[in-house]
Amino acid sequence: MIKFETILKDTLLVAKMTGWRKVGTWDEVKPYSDDEDCRECDLCAQQPEHLKEFYDAYFAYERKNGWISVQDFYEKHYSESATSKPIKPLNREQCWRMVNRVDNLEKLAIAELWLRKANVTNEEFDDLMMALSHISRELHHEGR
Repeated sequence: MIKFETILKDTLLVAKMTGWRKVGTWDEVKPYSDDEDCRECDLCAQQPEHLKEFYDAYFAYERKNGWISVQDFYEKHYSESATSKPIKPLNREQCWRMVNRVDNLEKLAIAELWLRKANVTNEEFDDLMMALSHISRELHHEGR
């Protein structure tokens, strides 16, 4: 699990100046953000590879639920403490119902956590995870 400090340090931002832009980490962009010519600072759509999973989940959540700060998303929906609540194992039927309801990346991540604790055979687990991988490809292809 990626640490919040790493996200803060490595996230790419864009300072939007009148007529030009500066892209970089916060340390690189901060001097420009104080300039009166700077209209705003925003997240870059493309982030470093080691932050890709986090920002894919963040942007998917934001598209579905509206704006949320990076810190709030991390603390409430992404961090180990947010995703490590005790769960009761599901049976095979419950697992398939859950998999069939996955329609965004956030639900996909949650379903994977539940499946890892499910009370199913190895073969059933493989089938469920294969179904999730197909759904994941579809969601990434659709941009959800």
